Order: sequence, then structure tokens, then C-alpha cells
Amino acid sequence: MALARPLAAQQPSPSAIWQIQPLPAAQADRQIQALWRTANQGPALYRLVVVPGSGCAGMGPLAQRYFEGLQAAEIWIIHKPHTRPWVAPPPDQCGDGFVQYDSLLRWQTDALAALQTLALQRPRLPLLLMGISEGAEILPALAAQSADGLMGLVLLSASGLDPVRAFQLQLQKMGRAAVWSELRANVHSALPDGLVVHGRSLRYWRGLWGWPMTEPLLTIKQPILQVWGDADELMPASAYQAFAEQSRRRTMALCAWQWPGANHALRTPDGLQVQQQLWPVLDRWARDGKLDCPASATR
Repeated sequence: MALARPLAAQQPSPSAIWQIQPLPAAQADRQIQALWRTANQGPALYRLVVVPGSGCAGMGPLAQRYFEGLQAAEIWIIHKPHTRPWVAPPPDQCGDGFVQYDSLLRWQTDALAALQTLALQRPRLPLLLMGISEGAEILPALAAQSADGLMGLVLLSASGLDPVRAFQLQLQKMGRAAVWSELRANVHSALPDGLVVHGRSLRYWRGLWGWPMTEPLLTIKQPILQVWGDADELMPASAYQAFAEQSRRRTMALCAWQWPGANHALRTPDGLQVQQQLWPVLDRWARDGKLDCPASATR
């Protein structure tokens, strides 16, 4: 059944601007806690659905500052089950419920259910999907479900490579290449899925090992805007460059916006938060009906 407007917040919210809206997951015993905000100026021109990165930290404490310059979008930030939008614990304090739930397949299935509910919202708006770091790994499936009204995808600090390859490059950059070999051995062992290894269950690692990312992205017909910093402390520039090279061999419309000095959180040493430069680009995209790739980006 279509919803006339977002329901009233079901939990207390520290913000009058951002409200908590429960959305159904794929199974009745699970629920997604979304943060919702209407457009800052006038009626919303498009709906931005944001998939946060790894961990169990809610985006509530930083949402107002993070999305401050985004004027024309109705924003939905969908959080994994066992995550509270206004609580941001460190990754090693996520709790066993979250750790045992966490897997790309489960999260993708639940996010698809939530997106289906949002598709019934009135008014029906053009959709832009944004994935932050790990969050981008489920965007291709969300895009496939939303193809008719989809403006495009936005990848923030997400290389576009298959996750297992990107993770291998990340560990190499961090000087922890041996961890990758250890995890690979555990993934292909007879150890139980629920065993926690390096902070994640083997269920998570086994799902990651076979997860496709590059090929599904390369087949998307809508524009993809990828924003990354060349001082990313987690992902080497070579990972982003490898994806860009593969995109040039295909017909996909990739706008790769590299920011000198920006880290994985897209902050530069002089304090610039790159996202504030990004929001006007997204608003113009909605107003013009096409992505105008910034002059400093590569196509």
C-alpha cells in the first residue's frame, strides 16, 4: 500500500529535521531504521537513498552537518538491522547481534525490501542511489530494481572493484597482506559460518569472497559519479584507476572525480569536506535531468 507521506518517527529523535522512519526488511523479524529528511528548499526534486559504509554506527549524529548543502533532495539513509541511527559505537563494539547478522547478501535483500517500500511513496520522485565505501557494494542490485526512475549512482570512496580484490589491495596498502591469506584459508575451510574472525563472521567473509561489483557496475546504463581522494588511507589510488580503465573499455557513463589530498572520509588537510562541493552537482543533476561532470573530473 502506498504511503501518503513518511510516517511519524517511531523513536525519539534528537533532531527536528531528521526523523527516524522504520522500513520493512525482507523478513518480518527484522526492521530497517531509516533517517529521513525532506528537501531544504521547496518541494523535493528527487529522492536520494544513502547506503552507509561498514560498521554499526548510525549517521544521525553527523547527518545534519554532512548533508547541510544538499537543498533539493528528499534524503533517506537506510541502516542495517541491529543499527541505531542516533548511536555511533566504534566497530569493535557492534555487539554479537549485528556481527552475526552482517553479510552483504542479507543486507542487500533487506535493502531491496526497503527500497520497494520507498518506491510507493508519494510523490514519486526520480531516484539517486548513493553508496559510501562498503555501502556501494549493494548498489548494482538496488539500481536493477529501480531502473525505470533511476537518475544514476554516486560512489563515495568506493573503488568499483570486486570487494575481495579491493580488500586485498587495502590490506596491502595498510601493510597487512598476511591477513588476506589467513582469511582466504578460513573462508575455504570447514569452520562454522558464525565464527568471528577479524571482527566479522565467516558468513560475512564467505559472502565477500564471491561478491561481484565491477561487472554489474559496468552494465549500468545510467551515469555513475565516483568521488575519491588520492590520499585515501584505506584504498590505494591504483584501485580507483583500475576501475576507471575498465570503464573506458565499455559504454558506461563514468564521471570519476578525484580530489587531491582528500582521505577516505573525503576531508582534505585544510579542512575542506568534499561532500559540500558535491551537493550542488547533485541538485543540478536533478534540475537539468543530466549529470554535468565537473571540469576537474575525468569522463
